[in-house]
Amino acid sequence: MLDNFNKLKFKFNYTGQVGLPENYPTPQVSNLVLYLQRNLNYNTVVYTLNLNQDGTLCDSMPLEVFWVNYENGVRHKSLNKIQSQLVYGYNSWKINSDTHKFQIVSYPQKDFYLAKDDSGDFQIFTKLNDQMAVVKNIFVYAEEFGVFPQVKFIELYGYSVEDSFPIYQKILL
Repeated sequence: MLDNFNKLKFKFNYTGQVGLPENYPTPQVSNLVLYLQRNLNYNTVVYTLNLNQDGTLCDSMPLEVFWVNYENGVRHKSLNKIQSQLVYGYNSWKINSDTHKFQIVSYPQKDFYLAKDDSGDFQIFTKLNDQMAVVKNIFVYAEEFGVFPQVKFIELYGYSVEDSFPIYQKILL
C-alpha cells in the first residue's frame, strides 16, 4: 500500500499544502511504517517495525527509529541521545500483542497507534481532520534560530481508513 500511496500523494491537491517538496526521496527500507522529513535537508527519520526473531512485534520497543542519510550517500545512521530523547524518539504503551499506542516525544499531543490493518499488515493509525487514517509520512517545517531550529508547522500525510482516499492535516505550532 505504501508504494501506491507514494505514487498518488502528489496527484491530489491537499488543501493548504505548502511544505513537502515533490522531489524529496521516499526511503526504501524493510518494515517501514512511517517516515519524517524536514525542510532543512533530504535526510529522513524512519520508523520501522522492531520484530523479534519469531516475527512478532517487540513489546517493549515496537519501532526502530533511525536516519536515512541522503547527503553523504544513502546510509543508515542511529539517532543520537538528544534526538532520541527530545525530538524523534517515542513513548509507547502496549494495548495488546498487535496494537501499541505511541507518541513522538517532541509532539506528545498527537496519539498514534501501531496496529494491523484488515489485511494483517502493521500500519500507523491516527486521526487526521477528525477521520481515522493511516499516516505514512510527516513533514516538519522549521526555521534555524540558534542551536535548535524553531518548528513552524508539521504536515501529516496518509489515507482515510474508510475510503483509502489521500488525507492531509497541517498543524501550526
